[in-house]
Amino acid sequence: MIISYKWLQTYFSEPLPSPEEIAETLTFGIFEVEGTEKKGDDTIFDIKVLPDRAHDCLSHRGIARELASLLNLPLREEKDVHIPEERSTTLLVQVDDPIACRRYIGRIVRGVKVGPSPAWLTERLEAIGQRSINNVVDATNY
Repeated sequence: MIISYKWLQTYFSEPLPSPEEIAETLTFGIFEVEGTEKKGDDTIFDIKVLPDRAHDCLSHRGIARELASLLNLPLREEKDVHIPEERSTTLLVQVDDPIACRRYIGRIVRGVKVGPSPAWLTERLEAIGQRSINNVVDATNY
């Protein structure tokens, strides 16, 4: 898993320890850091996440939660985003196999204009080796 130090910092109000200390903390606390690479003013970690932890640690937020626990640092409060429900739609979804698909959730999004992503999003994705495509694809990858 490729993780950006600068991106990790966005989950904390307090400054994180140095990238070297983070690598050591992760290696001795939970996951092996297979390597680090300096990219501009960021440090990129290559973290070996074990299969039994994929469900909660294959993301920057998951690694941030682990670091919060290991370093006894509080995570920033998540913003509660309310998206109003739209009840009227002509979209119908049929689940043919309720055993294989026990739950399906969808959302219609209108008024989205495809265009370039903001610089901060492009920078974060490129730091971990993904190229920016457009705002819709990049939001999904983020």
